[in-house]
Amino acid sequence: MAQVLLVYNYRIFCLNDSLSSKMYDNYLNDIDRGKLYFLSSDVQYFEKYRTQLDEALNNGNLTAAYEIYNTFRKRYRERSDFITKLLAEPKFDFSVDESFNTDREKAAWAKSNEDLNEIWRKLIKNEALELKLSGKADTAVVTLLRDRYKNRERNLGRFRSEQVFQMYMNAFCEVLDPHTRYFSPTDSDRFKQDMYQALDGIGAVLRE
Repeated sequence: MAQVLLVYNYRIFCLNDSLSSKMYDNYLNDIDRGKLYFLSSDVQYFEKYRTQLDEALNNGNLTAAYEIYNTFRKRYRERSDFITKLLAEPKFDFSVDESFNTDREKAAWAKSNEDLNEIWRKLIKNEALELKLSGKADTAVVTLLRDRYKNRERNLGRFRSEQVFQMYMNAFCEVLDPHTRYFSPTDSDRFKQDMYQALDGIGAVLRE
């Protein structure tokens, strides 16, 4: 894939440390754009890959791709456990004078789980306030939040190896050209169906 994208791209690129660094930033950003899961210690550990992805692409080595993603999955489960406990006995005091910056892209990585817990406490409280202001009752607010995060956990559980590979290759594609994307076989089939409005099969559709 790396050779195909380099050879057939309209611009000439070389696999080097500069390209590797940009690809690394893209991949980290795609996985945890809001800096809500990784700890600063995780990111410091990942830094060893910043200038190694060019060699990894040449060698077909996906260690960095899956190690970073698997760490994200671990942190995601930790966040899910915290959210479950938080919503088990929700105590949202909206009279407290505090603030939460919803634009997290330029925020610093959390230094500890306690820091992340505080970020997520405010994030969940903010979402609860938005629902409350829309007219939802307190009990409905908690139910909606529980269902929301259960659905996210379930959807992430369906994420497969080929989708991680797709995300990793798209971090590479973004460096080469913002209009080039890599599709996994499954997403490629879905894209063709959407484009041509054609579906080969027996006419049955399975829905959740």
